[in-house]
Amino acid sequence: MHLGSNLLKQDISVSFGGYAKNRALGKVGAFRLSPYGALPLAFLIDIALGVEYGGSPFPSDRQLGSVWDANNITGNQKDMIKQYNGPSGSLLVNPDSAFPYLYLPPRVCAAAAEYLPVYFHNDLGLYVWNETGEAVRVHRIVNSPAYMSFVFSDISAENVTIKIPFKLLYLNVSPQRNGSSADTRYWPCKPWNEEETTLESGFPIPLGRAFLQGAFIGYNYDRKRFYMAQAPGPDVGQQVTVDDDAETLGSHPAHYFADTWRGWWTALDNTTSNDVNGSASPVDVPTDGSTLSGIIAGIVVGVVALIGGAIGGGWWYFRGHRRQEKGQSAAAQSGDEYQALGGKPELDGDGIPIAELHPETTKREPQVLAELHSPSSRDELEVESMVYEMPAGDVSPKPTEQQTSHEKGDQSPQKPRDIE
Repeated sequence: MHLGSNLLKQDISVSFGGYAKNRALGKVGAFRLSPYGALPLAFLIDIALGVEYGGSPFPSDRQLGSVWDANNITGNQKDMIKQYNGPSGSLLVNPDSAFPYLYLPPRVCAAAAEYLPVYFHNDLGLYVWNETGEAVRVHRIVNSPAYMSFVFSDISAENVTIKIPFKLLYLNVSPQRNGSSADTRYWPCKPWNEEETTLESGFPIPLGRAFLQGAFIGYNYDRKRFYMAQAPGPDVGQQVTVDDDAETLGSHPAHYFADTWRGWWTALDNTTSNDVNGSASPVDVPTDGSTLSGIIAGIVVGVVALIGGAIGGGWWYFRGHRRQEKGQSAAAQSGDEYQALGGKPELDGDGIPIAELHPETTKREPQVLAELHSPSSRDELEVESMVYEMPAGDVSPKPTEQQTSHEKGDQSPQKPRDIE
């Protein structure tokens, strides 16, 4: 599963019996499931702030790096780490979409907040972006390639890093909740307080929906494994679902992360001032190092090819279909191949996702779960096409029945009567 971003119009990806390979980037970490409750044993060992490319939007007098504080971990958490043989100084967490925030030790949130134009709102219990006094800094950080990274130790004791861009950490609180007349933007680092939580002692700390916007997760209960990897940005491309019956999962290259976010970020020049009142200096970051003339030439060639393809397609259509009967079905007349295949690709937005189970095959294939309905056609034989053998005797309806039918004016087709 990859939750995606509602703000950036990135659809959720949920698959059963398989997974969307293009929603997993780089190394896919494998984690054990606990023997009680099948919770993932994911050990968080570090949190840091960073920039994918370009200049830093953070204060120049602060060096970017880790904000982790192992001394802030509670006794109950330390006991769980020992129980499940986790790394010393780590924190047992559970990526869970039932929770909204990034629940972290208070000192970790406070250390990260020192780099950000945020303040703690006591009534909300959240850090709020200071868009009144530091609007320039807020938008510079949110629109830049800056991120908050989470480092986990998997079953093979290797590190798995998940980067959550600050564009995904610029969330909204409605006026009904914040007590004001306008929406409020907040940073979802929620200081974890065991005394205020409804979870029983001994449960992992949840990383909620704010984290799952940028993380891919999966479960294989047969193998007792939990999987986690970096998720892509909004420009993810067409979804391809594959089988997950394997000890390790395949993924797309790690550099796809920057590629899928490039169109949504404004990189900063390395010489940009990062003081409180400074303004951002956006720079263009080419995707492949090509020059402007090459880009223009490519656009011209693409337009010419598109026009030529449209003319050729129109000629073929009218030549091959002008003799078709008018009573042909609408699906055949429109040539809607997407309807037959289950809908347009995910990012087109107008199609219908492929249904998880298709009635025309008995083979179980991994498919994306249909959100509202299945586009597959019914396989039942319609009554109009069935043939019935006529008996030798007279089976015409009785006069009383025929008269009743005429009185009601029922013109609908009658179901065949059972022959005794």
